[in-house]
Amino acid sequence: MYEIEWYRVSYKALRLYGRNFCRDAGLFILAQENNPELEQYSAWERALCGKEKDVCVLHRMKEEKIMAQYNHTAIEKKWRENWAKDPINVNDGKKEKYYCLDMFPYPSGSGLHVGHWRGYVISDVWSRYQLLKGKYVIHPMGWDAFGLPAENYAIKMGVHPAISTAENVRNIKRQINEIASIYDWDMEVNTTDPAFYKWTQWIFVQMFKKGLAYEKEFPINWCPSCKTGLANEEVVNGCCERCGTTVTKKNLRQWMLKITAYADRLLDDLDKLDWPEKVKKMQTEWIGKSYGAEVDFPVEGRDEKITVYTTRPDTLHGATSWFWLRSMHWPRAFLQMRREKQ
Repeated sequence: MYEIEWYRVSYKALRLYGRNFCRDAGLFILAQENNPELEQYSAWERALCGKEKDVCVLHRMKEEKIMAQYNHTAIEKKWRENWAKDPINVNDGKKEKYYCLDMFPYPSGSGLHVGHWRGYVISDVWSRYQLLKGKYVIHPMGWDAFGLPAENYAIKMGVHPAISTAENVRNIKRQINEIASIYDWDMEVNTTDPAFYKWTQWIFVQMFKKGLAYEKEFPINWCPSCKTGLANEEVVNGCCERCGTTVTKKNLRQWMLKITAYADRLLDDLDKLDWPEKVKKMQTEWIGKSYGAEVDFPVEGRDEKITVYTTRPDTLHGATSWFWLRSMHWPRAFLQMRREKQ
């Protein structure tokens, strides 16, 4: 009457979920009339091992009107609503706390793309693992919403950046919720929120008072198309990774933070971190502490000298009385050094 095939399933799953689970999944248990429920462990085991087939047989029916369809849209929507009403990640004051932090995305585009989730899926899986271990997972999400990329997007769309940024945040948040990521939205951070950036301004003032914030003219990677500065990682083969325009160097007077004042402490405290060794090595190389010597080179025809730092002073025996600087800005830098000396 029906097309039937054998169906293998873990007896532990049957014991855990019971008959309703099997029925919802399109599975039917055909039992002997004198033992219709077969709730005992031994009965399930015999059925699955193929022993005493007259006691219990597990079949899957392929009749279309009997087999249940997995409607992922409806089911996932149902459980998202359920988890919103009854959260599973709750701080009851008893659980061990675990902090997991992602880099906040720039809401300078109309929505989430695969590259975003490629980075966030790892922290999401790790957070779920910690949650299963019985911990309260502090996993915030936020928006790094200030900056020229957001302004350039607003110019492109012809709207005020406050409007476009708010719309982008709403859309990306909706997409993240559809993925059902484990984020604690009670701890959402938005850098354009006055309640947030008043504290970044306060921190800057404190650093300025301590002499850790100062102005300096410094060359940066500049994209003429995006009209913004780029980190070294954002320059690919000499071009802007966003638009492909050739990147130039541009001197800008800008605020700098004297993080070098904490270089030794950062190095010393790396050993206290439970991080992979390759990550610690990257941090060490980024700090870039080295040991060497400063060597004075006299300037021919002038009562002046140029001080050069080198990690290999033992190789200077071959240095001649002249040298070449590749930078096109060295004459201005040399004159500036003279003025500061005077």
